[in-house]
Amino acid sequence: MLRFVFGRSGYGKTEYCFSNIENLIKNGEENILLITPEQYNFTAERRLLKALGEQNINKVENSSFSRLYNEVTRLYGGNNLPVLSKGSKAVLMKKAIDSVSDSLSVFNKKTNTSSFVTSMVKIYDEMKSCNISFEDMNTVSEKIDKEILSLKLQDMSKIISSYQDLIEDTYFDSADEITKLYEKLLDTNYISGRKVFIDGFNGFLASEFKILELIIKQADCVTITLSTDSYLNEDKYNLFSYVNKNARKLEKIARDNNVPVEIITLNKNFRTEDNSLLL
Repeated sequence: MLRFVFGRSGYGKTEYCFSNIENLIKNGEENILLITPEQYNFTAERRLLKALGEQNINKVENSSFSRLYNEVTRLYGGNNLPVLSKGSKAVLMKKAIDSVSDSLSVFNKKTNTSSFVTSMVKIYDEMKSCNISFEDMNTVSEKIDKEILSLKLQDMSKIISSYQDLIEDTYFDSADEITKLYEKLLDTNYISGRKVFIDGFNGFLASEFKILELIIKQADCVTITLSTDSYLNEDKYNLFSYVNKNARKLEKIARDNNVPVEIITLNKNFRTEDNSLLL
């Protein structure tokens, strides 16, 4: 079951989650996972402790995507490779750039600048968050009519490929956390049979959608809260267009996997009587 809880800010989406978690525990459920953005983990932990008490707090795993990776690797094992610091990452990226500099078509004159190294690190991180590989970039470059853009993509693909060769089985780049988490969840039963609540997100990265698809397929029930009052509105200029697009994508994942979908819309404002202040 995939359950959406829609409502504007202040309409009680988080309260809905915590109330349901409390009721589940009262009914004997002990296999609950709460996923929130990293910055809300402490607030969620405090609310859980207040609502459940010390005797029941351990029945709910309060996590983020990053903390979920740490927990899964702790339980099922993972690589023990040294984690790259920002400085080390830049050094290795420079080494990767130098190793392919002679084969670069567009960026061959920029390889010695620190700004170019920094840009390539950012591009690598962005590619990982969007679930794009250097092979994908190379494939796209072959389909682009504009020669300069095509050559730029080819250059970046070569650099990223070289960087990944350098760190393979030697270092761990934190940008790979979501990819590694997906691989671990795919090979384990960590999510199977659990009640999962996902609260506090305005949307999800492409790499996170892969994790969400696994959760939707494997969990007993998944509840996702999203801030929107126009879920069915496909207008790209709608105030909640980004959120609505995310919701429709998640719904499609569920339906494609024969997972029933329930929509709950919260209409009462608990935060302020002035609706014009709500976004």
